[in-house]
Amino acid sequence: MEETAENQQGLLAATLQALKDKEYTLKERVKELNCLYSVSQCVRRTDISRSEIFHLLLDMIVQGYQYPDIAACRIVFENQEFCTENYVKTQWSQASPIRLKNESVGSLEVCYLQERPEEDESSFFAQERRLLDALADLIGKSTERRQAEEELTAANIKLQALWTISSLTDLDTFQIYDYIIESIAPMTNSKFGFFRLINEDESIMTIYRWSGKAMENCAIDEKPLDYPIESAGIWGEAVRQRNTFIMNDYSAPHPGKKGLPSGHVPLTRLLVVPGFLHGRITAVAAVANKETDYNENDVNQLSSFIQNVNLIINTKLSQEALEKAQAQLNRFFDVVPDLICIASADGYFKTLNPAWEKILGFTQAELMAEPFVNFIHPDDVEPTQREVERQIGEQTTIYFINRYRCKDGSYKSLEWVSAPAGKGRDLFAVARDITDRLRVDRELLINQERLLRAQSIAHIGNWEWFPPTNQLFWQEENYRIFGLPLDEPPSVEKFINTIHPEDREFAQDRIAKALRGEEPYDIDLRIIRTDGQERFIHATGEVDFDQEKNPLRFFGTVQDITERKRSEQEMQRLQTQLGHSQKMEAIGTLAGGIAHDFNNLLTGILGQASLLKIQSHSDPAVYSAADLIERTAERAAELTQQLLGFARRGKYQVQPVNINKTIADVVRLLGRTIDKRISIIQLPAPGDPAVKGDPGQMQQVLMNLALNARDAMPNGGELVFQTAIEQADQEFCLTHTGVKPGRYLEIAVSDSGQGIAPENLTRIFEPFFTTKEQGKGTGMGLAMVYGIVQNHGGFIDLESELGRGSTFRIYLPLDETQDAERTARVDETAQNGSGRILLVDDENIIRTVGTDILNSLGYSVTGAADGAEAVKIYSKEWQNIDLVILDMIMPNLNGRDCFRELKKINPNIKAILSSGYGLESRSQEILDEGVMGFIQKPYRVDQLSKIITEVLQSKKFQNSLMPTFPKQVCIS
Repeated sequence: MEETAENQQGLLAATLQALKDKEYTLKERVKELNCLYSVSQCVRRTDISRSEIFHLLLDMIVQGYQYPDIAACRIVFENQEFCTENYVKTQWSQASPIRLKNESVGSLEVCYLQERPEEDESSFFAQERRLLDALADLIGKSTERRQAEEELTAANIKLQALWTISSLTDLDTFQIYDYIIESIAPMTNSKFGFFRLINEDESIMTIYRWSGKAMENCAIDEKPLDYPIESAGIWGEAVRQRNTFIMNDYSAPHPGKKGLPSGHVPLTRLLVVPGFLHGRITAVAAVANKETDYNENDVNQLSSFIQNVNLIINTKLSQEALEKAQAQLNRFFDVVPDLICIASADGYFKTLNPAWEKILGFTQAELMAEPFVNFIHPDDVEPTQREVERQIGEQTTIYFINRYRCKDGSYKSLEWVSAPAGKGRDLFAVARDITDRLRVDRELLINQERLLRAQSIAHIGNWEWFPPTNQLFWQEENYRIFGLPLDEPPSVEKFINTIHPEDREFAQDRIAKALRGEEPYDIDLRIIRTDGQERFIHATGEVDFDQEKNPLRFFGTVQDITERKRSEQEMQRLQTQLGHSQKMEAIGTLAGGIAHDFNNLLTGILGQASLLKIQSHSDPAVYSAADLIERTAERAAELTQQLLGFARRGKYQVQPVNINKTIADVVRLLGRTIDKRISIIQLPAPGDPAVKGDPGQMQQVLMNLALNARDAMPNGGELVFQTAIEQADQEFCLTHTGVKPGRYLEIAVSDSGQGIAPENLTRIFEPFFTTKEQGKGTGMGLAMVYGIVQNHGGFIDLESELGRGSTFRIYLPLDETQDAERTARVDETAQNGSGRILLVDDENIIRTVGTDILNSLGYSVTGAADGAEAVKIYSKEWQNIDLVILDMIMPNLNGRDCFRELKKINPNIKAILSSGYGLESRSQEILDEGVMGFIQKPYRVDQLSKIITEVLQSKKFQNSLMPTFPKQVCIS
């Protein structure tokens, strides 16, 4: 009862721990999601500067990590660095690049300031690494979007300012200058704006005025207006060089700097642009203290603006120049073959060029008399209205296609590029007639009919997708491949939904990479047709990009390769089964060496267990545990003997084995050794079904699978043993090579661990193949499991998925004749003695355990680590040494050569040979030379005491516990 209660308490504790672990993992995922959400909200803010955003992001990002108290963060962006106050570069750090338009412009780095309590491959968990990549990608894309919006805003400001300046007919020149100054700073996202006039011979610069913010921050007492160009500082460089001047680090030395007067507005960055008119510099515009470096876009914005301003001012001063500019603009409108228009936010055209009448047939007056949607094809009205709403909200339209009605009732397909002049303001747009191009494309498709028929025979279909409009075109064969009716319009969403759920994320990732130009689109996928069939397809595609690397068209083919895939899978399955069978032949040459090493380890276990039993008769609990260890070690020893037999094509013992009982024994042993965070569950089949086989080997198979499951669950989980009776019919046998119809006992060993990578599934049973760290696995465990199952007339299947655990299913022929019984072993009584024994073995554990056993039997012991040391000790003390126990294989001097040297010292030496191998040819040769006894590792106390007693009584010992193997199978 007490033991049951303890087991229940242990199971309860393990369950509670598993729940706590899952709760902790869930909390960590929620924290990461909160981090992503907070960062996504922050980077979208437009009410604060980019630097302020980055400073806010630092603490948000740290809070998404498992140990925020010891974490620090750094953001490097376009030569600017933002760090948490505690940031220090440590060895526990990880960084992800921040990219703008696929180019790295900085990095996001998170580091731990001290080593974490737990580690996963590196100092970060896999989820933290994915979080870091997601955050860097989010920052890059948001910044890229913000830059695009800033550029568009600057363009809109410029267009609006130019439009406003050109319409300020009632203002004088200086009032226009005021408007110019207040416009140029926001145009480049700068803090201050300046405007200076240049006289006719370009010798004097006159400071007209600074922007309002600059004036508010200026504390200069005397503000001179005129500066000679020769003596002017940085401001004069643009005039002297007659070119744009940029200084992104105003603190850096420059030969043209004259220094700022006391009280001047502090400057960090400066951009000065000269304005030319008829080859002469008439004005200089400058902006300062932008948050980031000034770039070519800023130069273009300011240069084009100041040039247009010069032109507008000049036209105001000269009516002739105004008329000339108007004539040029009219000429531009007249000769451009594309359709140019300005439309108001209320849906009417305000300005049209002559190309409209030429292409559509309507006069400008007719087109401007009613809302422009009245001329759009009914099917295109709703998408057009959505685009107009986007533009009114200050969004730009690129490559939007709709159809416009002509006066004769036909329709023209127009491709649009449009931008607003400001929120709620007029829309500026250019359209191109692409009707002929689309017609040529359709004619080309008709001309390819023969090719399409050939593709239909080969189950190949073409497709074409236009990402800007999300329009998708399919060839007829695509409908047959996907099982869709021909009258159902295709869409990208429908295609994605047909992809097998397990392949969907992979396909979407490859599509996204192709649209970014990162990887070619050439993949195999599984689809689920509308009739429920699972099919394999091969999809390929290419992307056409515009000059800005935006995807315009994504086109390619899809082919039904189901039959080919199934043939390849069947061929691969048969080749795999054949390969497994061939590889198992290699186990025979390796089994002997494995058995020897294993026997050395078991000698220590079995010896200590035997000693513990002798010393614990008064303590039943200790005695029972020692007895269980001893019996388990003996079963393992039986397995090594069978391995030796397997190496020599030997037989294993056959008897009915109660698998449910064997599982119970394994679970009982695991309960004392396995991690308490692992819950062990037994689901036995009713009736205790039996199989014919070797009980020791069956236990070894289960123990090996259990230990592998344990290693796959370093953080705990569930280990499930389940048995069931299965019927193998003819169809089942066709898919499993060598399996005969009949009833089988299915033994399933499942874990909830890390799972096995797909590339390792085909090699998992190979000898010496292991995924464990060096020194933590030999790679023989599962190979031996496979060999044992095969030797018992069974077969083994494996199901595994990364992150979802593994299940090994063993099928063994069911023993229908009788129930499994267990043969009890009768303990023999150990015999005490006296005398001094020299124990020679290169394994420290053998010497330690052997010394303990011999001391418990009344003998004194001297140990030697190899043959050379044994000869040295024996040469000095042989007269006081009654017996030598000699290992077979040792460094420096092996057992045979050592015995010969000892015999030279004392021809009447009494010696016993001990080996992890069986009594084979080399062992027999040593016995023939005078060694008086042989004992195979591992051994119990009673076995060792018996042979020592017999040898000390000078009786020639022939060990009947181990068979003598043929000499031609000698293992070196």
